[in-house]
Amino acid sequence: PSSTDLNCPKLELTHDEGGQVVSARGDGAGRMRRGVLGSDKVEFSAKWQQGFDLQQVADSEMDLLTLVGGAVLQQPARETGLKAEQIQLWFDRPTSDAASGRIEANNVGATVAVNDTMPRSVPDLANRGFRPRQLLAEDTVVVVSPQMNAETKRFIVNFDDASPAP
Repeated sequence: PSSTDLNCPKLELTHDEGGQVVSARGDGAGRMRRGVLGSDKVEFSAKWQQGFDLQQVADSEMDLLTLVGGAVLQQPARETGLKAEQIQLWFDRPTSDAASGRIEANNVGATVAVNDTMPRSVPDLANRGFRPRQLLAEDTVVVVSPQMNAETKRFIVNFDDASPAP
């Protein structure tokens, strides 16, 4: 099992009738870390200076995560990192079976605004059901990985489900 920690000064979540998070927004500097439950091992982390936004993409089965202001994504186990002023990630919306993650709002001064339903889960970005489709990083982009180190103004990655040919 794994756990997601989310820290942000102001956090607003919107839930559907079943208690599933359908959108999330955070104002101010914050971070998200995804790791193995009961361990300090970090699988995925994100940081931002201005805010983040998670929305469903209209007329599709995708969600869009946007990180704004000094945004940083890291996957320590893969030795990869990405830094930019803004990072957007489109991914297939997790099914209710895949969205079994747990969220902890650890910032004592956090303001949480939600509707009247009880939250059950937040889209689990590290679950097997997570399928990224496209990543767009803009403004002062730095990419670090075992395969490539790069600096650019704009960086686009399109993810393909097909396995590469041998």
